[in-house]
Amino acid sequence: WKQYEELPYYNGFPDEGIRFFFDEAGGLNHLTVRPSGTSQCLRFHVQLKAADVNSANLCHKKEQYHNLARQIVADVRQKVGA
Repeated sequence: WKQYEELPYYNGFPDEGIRFFFDEAGGLNHLTVRPSGTSQCLRFHVQLKAADVNSANLCHKKEQYHNLARQIVADVRQKVGA
């Protein structure tokens, strides 16, 4: 599918992005790749749901999953050459 048929290349990247799911149960953990609305670049958005979060480990879990999300984006960027 191409948004503009007269262009010789694929030009129909959806505005809402493409989602890659990390799990099969519920699809809560995923990476979304979408075009920027303000510049000529792709945006990577990671959503991860931590298990067993409580008031005692909240800060640690946030840091752990933030680092995991950054690593996922770094791995994807390396693979696609971004």
